[in-house]
Amino acid sequence: MKKKKLIIWSIVLLVIVGVGFFAYSNRNGVFNWIFVKAYGMNLRVIELNDSEIVETAKSFKINSAYSLCELDSGFYYFLKSANSSDINGHLLQPLYVIYFDNTGKMVAFFGIEGTSGFPNLDWNENKDFEHFPPSKQENIEHFLPTKQENFTDSITYQILKPYFLPVKNYNPDDENIDYYVVVIWSKLMGRQSKHLIKVVQENVKLAENDNVKMIFVNIDNFFVWGEANQSKFSNLPMPPSACHI
Repeated sequence: MKKKKLIIWSIVLLVIVGVGFFAYSNRNGVFNWIFVKAYGMNLRVIELNDSEIVETAKSFKINSAYSLCELDSGFYYFLKSANSSDINGHLLQPLYVIYFDNTGKMVAFFGIEGTSGFPNLDWNENKDFEHFPPSKQENIEHFLPTKQENFTDSITYQILKPYFLPVKNYNPDDENIDYYVVVIWSKLMGRQSKHLIKVVQENVKLAENDNVKMIFVNIDNFFVWGEANQSKFSNLPMPPSACHI
């Protein structure tokens, strides 16, 4: 009986040592897995068809009356031609929101690089979303051209909208719009996408006297295409095919 117990405990010890050694030798991957799961995100990006985008949007509580799109892969070519490190770094984030006024001018930008918090990113840490439109998180000058760059204009709604491929309820030429609110989201970002969507939808409720057009742009397929075509865009900081943020 004692011999049997000794064998069992020896096996348990070997398993513990083996798991510990594996975790240590693969510690970067293990820590990343823990980080991703703690934030409710997914380990890898996957391709979605239109119906899957609609279903994911529904599960993320996106109001069915709002416009639903996906980002065209041609946006990579725009960023490559712009050749702006600031613009590329901001617009290749896996989760952000942009507010534009009725002329298409950017009035506010919020991305994950300027946001912290656990277990959800705290988008309203500085009470920016307690009024409409919210205060700008990022300096809008980051989205303006410099003499050293190929890009000769600021980022406007008119520049971005050709890259929004309609999935549901999207008309790019709606009239009498006071503000355009563009939410870039993905299934990759999981619970963090869902949280930002909730924050923005609650913020828009504060716009009682303004006609606001909300556009939710999914970027999962954009990331899948980018991963498969990395060699064409060596000047761009490639977006994540997996969560390493």
